[in-house]
Order: sequence, then C-alpha cells, then structure tokens
Amino acid sequence: SILNGAEWIRVANDSKAYTGSPLATFNVNSTADIFIAYDDRITTKPSWFTGWTDTGTDIKDNQSTPITYSVFKKTVMGGTTVTLGPNGNTSYCLYSVFAKPVTIMSNLTVSDTANEMDWSIRTNPVTGSLLFGDRTLTIATLPSILTGAEWIRPANDSKAYTGSTLATFKVNVNTDVYIAFDDRVTTKPSWFTGWTDTGSDVKDNQSTQVTYSVFKKTFTAGTTVTLGPTGNSSFCQYVIFSKPQGL
Repeated sequence: SILNGAEWIRVANDSKAYTGSPLATFNVNSTADIFIAYDDRITTKPSWFTGWTDTGTDIKDNQSTPITYSVFKKTVMGGTTVTLGPNGNTSYCLYSVFAKPVTIMSNLTVSDTANEMDWSIRTNPVTGSLLFGDRTLTIATLPSILTGAEWIRPANDSKAYTGSTLATFKVNVNTDVYIAFDDRVTTKPSWFTGWTDTGSDVKDNQSTQVTYSVFKKTFTAGTTVTLGPTGNSSFCQYVIFSKPQGL
C-alpha cells in the first residue's frame, strides 16, 4: 500500500548488465519519498545504495517461482537530482523506482481571522518569491538550508495580532521547522523559547534590506505546532519554513 498512487520508473531489465555510473538520474519537483524495489537475491547491495532504508514492504513478480523485491526508501527535497547507480549484479533483476510526494505541513489554522486569507502553505521558496500574502516584498536572499522547503507565507498585517495563538499547523513527518524572524524585533516573545538560531539569514528586497534570522526547532510526526504573536507590530511578521528532519 505504500506504493499506491506512486509515480514510477519502468526500467529495462537488460540494464542490469550496465556497469557505468550513474545508470540514470531524475529530478524531483517537490519533497518526495523515493522507493527502490531491489531483488532480494542481490544480498550485497552496491556502495551507491548506502543510506536507503528498508521499509519492510515487498513486491513480488509473477514468475512461476516469484521473485521478492524488498522496498527501500529515501526522502529527498524538491529540486534534488536523484542519481541511480548500477544494479551490482548482472545475474538478477534490475531494481525499480517509485516516488510519492511528501506533504510536510497540513491543517493550517490562523486565529487572526481578519488576515487569515492571506496565509498559505507553499512549496519551493526561491529568490523573488513573495514573502507575504498581503505585500509585494520578495525574498532577495534565501539560505541553502531552506532550499526545497515547504513554507507558510503569512500576512504581514498579522504582526499586529496580540492573541496567545496566532496560528497552528500539523507536521506529518519528523520535521525541522524554521522561523525567519525580523532582526529588528530584538526581544523575542516568550513562546519562542527553545528555538535555536541557525546562523543563517533571509533578506527581503526593501531599499534598506531587512534581515530575518533563521531559527530552528524539531518536531515529531503528528505534532501540532503552535505559533504565537510576533511581539512587535512595528516590524515584519515572521515567516515559517519546514523540511523533513535532517535534510
């Protein structure tokens, strides 16, 4: 069932004899789980396959003596080029490749009802992306730790919201959540305790650029993340990004 609805690459079995590197490459357009179904008769996997995790799920073919293919997984970020190496054994079947998109964040709820329509979950922030749903400001500098992230584009007017919970969302996988906080807000609100400064910054495209320091906190799958108010209505609203933990 983990492969239901997947995109997949139907391979040529004769490519099992190919010994060059790489055998194939492809790009993923958004964060995805990549699955490889590997012939169990190949007991020693090639070195390029390090880091793939056995899911405990199998595929079987329709031969009179069915072959079992163990399904391995690796999560990759949007914009990644996935490189596939040779099979490692010319006597047995070539692996097959499957991909399913990963939705990192869901169930976004915004308590600032006056501005909630200008909040949205988005993918793949880039230089030039609109930073806020209610402004024309764009991202001028995006650090590499946020490449391929899912992100929440907030309403900048929500900086004036003073309720205890500004927004909540659920993380569906173990997730590193990043908040880019306007450096002009020198005293961060109490709910922000426990967030760690990564040393990376986002910058906007104002004539006098504003710097947003990027902070991180890790949450386990299924957690509802609660975001409080910005704590200063004079400066910009913080912006939220997320990536699967460790990516």
